[in-house]
Amino acid sequence: MAIILHGPATKAALSHEGYAKHTDSYLADKGKTKNPNLELLAKLQEAGVEIFVCGQALAHQGYATSEVASEVKVAVSAATVNINFQMDGYAYIPFK
Repeated sequence: MAIILHGPATKAALSHEGYAKHTDSYLADKGKTKNPNLELLAKLQEAGVEIFVCGQALAHQGYATSEVASEVKVAVSAATVNINFQMDGYAYIPFK
């Protein structure tokens, strides 16, 4: 199984430090600067799920590749990694 993060889900791929850098001041004042998704991403990775984030979405959102959590691989684009997995026999299941 593989997960490809893109669009609004791109921020979920950030490390705690990267997430904090891009957290608005209201949430930062409330102490909500840690990425709440990292625990789930780590558990998914431990279960054998490959996790990717779209490099184009990172650039569009203004996130650096150095801000991505270690559990997540940066893909050139979501479309490219999706097509490659489908060519390897994976099924595409979109979530919105």
